This record gives sequence, structure tokens and C-alpha cells, in this order.
Amino acid sequence: MIEQDFVECVIGLGPNLFYNSPMEACLLITNNNKPKHKKGKILFINAVDKVKQEKTMSFLEPNHIDSIFEAYKSFTDIEAFTVVKKCSDIIANKGNMSISLYVRTNELSSQKTELFEDVYKNWEDTSLDLKNAMNELFQTL
Repeated sequence: MIEQDFVECVIGLGPNLFYNSPMEACLLITNNNKPKHKKGKILFINAVDKVKQEKTMSFLEPNHIDSIFEAYKSFTDIEAFTVVKKCSDIIANKGNMSISLYVRTNELSSQKTELFEDVYKNWEDTSLDLKNAMNELFQTL
């Protein structure tokens, strides 16, 4: 399907959208008559964060559906949400259309990164503070 240029879009929706099924939902949109600007390309949309979960139910709200549809219509890269890839790049990646390979989320970039040495030094300092506080406590008892 990739080599034939039939795949237009892959949309990942996340788990629990279907009753009694924890597997992740994914939409594969195909088109054997792509417009010129979409030929040789596939749009990947990571809409896992758009799925709302309440108690035991998962669903898409109308505004989430609208944002996914707008992303599909725009067929452009949107940071941490969509990416357009050439079919040749996907074929070079053994035809793997896993969305997580192509759309990077902000999870890693939003996490605070520290050097191991700094974290270790902080751990040593707080351990020493704890030890001193415990010694003081035991002496007063």
C-alpha cells in the first residue's frame, strides 16, 4: 500500500476507544487518487492526547474531532501532533507506520534534564542532612 502510494494518513487515537478492548485505535486513510501535493507522502497524526477518559469510557469530544480534521485537511507538520513523511522514508524504515516513530511528543522536551553528577551530589547532600537531623533527634530522646 505504501509502495502503491495508497496511504494518505495514519491517525493514532490511543487505547480503550472500543468497548471491552484495551488495544490502541488507529485509522488508516487510503486514497488511490491523491491530490498532487499529497503524492508520495503520508500524514501521521498523533491524536492520543485528544482522547478524553471519564471513568471507564474513552471518547473524542467534538472540538478534538475538529482539531484532528483540521490537521488532516492542512496536511502539514504541527509540532508534537502531526508530521508529513515521504513514502520512500517509510519504505526505508521497513514500511513501519508506527506513529511514535515519526511524531515526537513534547513529553521528553518538557521534562527537566539534569546531569547525573548534579543529581548524585544533591542526593549526597540531602542524605547527609537527613543523617544529621536523625542524630539530633536521637540525642534529644
